[in-house]
Amino acid sequence: MNKKLNEKQVMIIFAAAYAVLFLIFFPKFIYLLDDSNYLRTAFLFGQGKVCIDDPLYTYNDFSFNGKCYASENFPGYSMLLAPFTFLGWKLVFISGMLLHLFGTYIFYKVLKRTGQKGYYALLYLFFPSFVYFSTALINNYAVGVFVLAGFYFYLGKNARDWVISGAFFGLAVLTRYPAVLVFAVFIAAAFFRDRKKALMMLFGFAPFVLIIGLYNYSAFGGVLNTGYSPETNLAWQDETPFTWLNFLLKDLPTQLMVYTVMTLLLYPLMLLGIFFFKRKEKIEIIASSILMIGFYAATIAFIGDKYLMQINIPNMVFGNRHLLAVIPLMLVAYVPFLDSIIRKLRLDSRKLIGLALIPLIILAVLVLQTQAAVTGRNLAVSKAIYENTKEGSLIIGNDFNWLFLLEQIGDRQYLDINHQSAKQDSEGSYIVYTINFINQESGREEMQSALQEFNASLVFSGVFEARPWSTTQRPKIELYIYKIQ
Repeated sequence: MNKKLNEKQVMIIFAAAYAVLFLIFFPKFIYLLDDSNYLRTAFLFGQGKVCIDDPLYTYNDFSFNGKCYASENFPGYSMLLAPFTFLGWKLVFISGMLLHLFGTYIFYKVLKRTGQKGYYALLYLFFPSFVYFSTALINNYAVGVFVLAGFYFYLGKNARDWVISGAFFGLAVLTRYPAVLVFAVFIAAAFFRDRKKALMMLFGFAPFVLIIGLYNYSAFGGVLNTGYSPETNLAWQDETPFTWLNFLLKDLPTQLMVYTVMTLLLYPLMLLGIFFFKRKEKIEIIASSILMIGFYAATIAFIGDKYLMQINIPNMVFGNRHLLAVIPLMLVAYVPFLDSIIRKLRLDSRKLIGLALIPLIILAVLVLQTQAAVTGRNLAVSKAIYENTKEGSLIIGNDFNWLFLLEQIGDRQYLDINHQSAKQDSEGSYIVYTINFINQESGREEMQSALQEFNASLVFSGVFEARPWSTTQRPKIELYIYKIQ
């Protein structure tokens, strides 16, 4: 780094570099299934609605509450996205870039408030998982940013800061309810150290409790009901075989090991930093980290998500999404831990961070370019579907084909091909089948079996590929569209 530049100037230059890279490789469409849900819910909120009345427009992605269909996901992130929807669906993705820049700014401010060197915030700016999730419309990273902001104001010395701290923690909980575990840690610590501080934090937090209660009541009929309640979430009703013995002796220890290894390798020995943090807030960071690791390890083990129970390079980047609520706090503790090691080795920390930026920036480019390629592929698939089906028509699809549908592009209804109504009054509808690396073996057999039940003719077939520099995401999708006679 050029020693003529101060820390702020260095941060501004690299933040601008990230922003330029983001805009060059701007996400072109929805990538994850959760992206679709949060984006569609944001448009729903922008229209002043909570539910969808017509099941053919739920796209198999909303839960029935007895009256209408509401998103099973937590509402906070879609509420934040709602103002961006007035710019059009394509520009909603810029929210991720702004969120990441805000998080980087807060992290820099935390470092300065805790007496650390500000240029260590570059490790936050180019943290691979943060770069990746800044391109996606899901809530995990937003929770981490809001928790970090809550922590920054938690470090303050006056009532105003503590109220703002409580508000940011409230925003984190509104965005993802399990973040209440983190808030519980901080409010408990504040209660034992300074009850006025705890009271001011609760004052800032209280409005979000009211918002959560009102939303839960409007969407699911009760202030304590959520989209993850057994009454509303079909996943609970189709539970795979579960045994406590397998959970306690195999799946839970496996996932705890996966998360432990990940947090030790994302940055070298990152997890250890929380145990060497020399401020009194060490207790809050340790307790929050352990609680969230334990909670989500138990959740994933209970669900039995075998994909997330693996340690590999892709999972190192995006398989830790549930830990993003506390990884920013881990990084706060990691900076002085890393700096002390560098000083003991008598190395120049500025030069070392400068060298570390080379692979980090290269990785950021790879991540952003890969996302641009994959979302570009998804956009091409979406365009093909809309161009080869009629306005207002019903699409009968396999797997997660509703990922490619968005009301703001065109009017299409959707039913899963296994839905009991799919074979009733289907004349003039379309069967849309996609085959990818997940269902490559079974997809063709299922498609041929389904076609035998319909009088349908092929109107389009094509292969869509993303050609990212990283080929780990198996980029090919085969698309088949049939018109039912």
